[in-house]
Amino acid sequence: MAKRWILGSMIIGGIVAAVMRKKRSSGGYEFDEIDSAEPGEFGSRSELSPAQEMAPFHTRKGVSVEELSTAAKVENSLGGIQKKWPAVTLDDLGPAEGDLDKVAAVIAAKVSQPQAAVRKELDGIIAEETPDSSFPGH
Repeated sequence: MAKRWILGSMIIGGIVAAVMRKKRSSGGYEFDEIDSAEPGEFGSRSELSPAQEMAPFHTRKGVSVEELSTAAKVENSLGGIQKKWPAVTLDDLGPAEGDLDKVAAVIAAKVSQPQAAVRKELDGIIAEETPDSSFPGH
């Protein structure tokens, strides 16, 4: 009787081990709804994945890399800008889209100062607040 129990538990243990090994080796990738495709149509997708459907997106055209970089510098320097001109918010600077002349014009209008003086101060703040570029060409 004891031999039957031992033999039965060994069989059950082997089955459990085989199932666990199968689960661990299978990452579930073949059932991934994002990458599922009909046979013979690898990479061809007819519908957006749920993650893509929820993600807001829009493509900006006509914006150079330099403008995007300058916009990031302005955003990174917002603390220094607000220290100098407390009335200025990031929402105020958004329409300038990284053009420092437009940023200076917005700030100058908001704080009633000459645009040239604001631009000079702004250049100093950005130079102070922005780390050196890590790109070799800059």
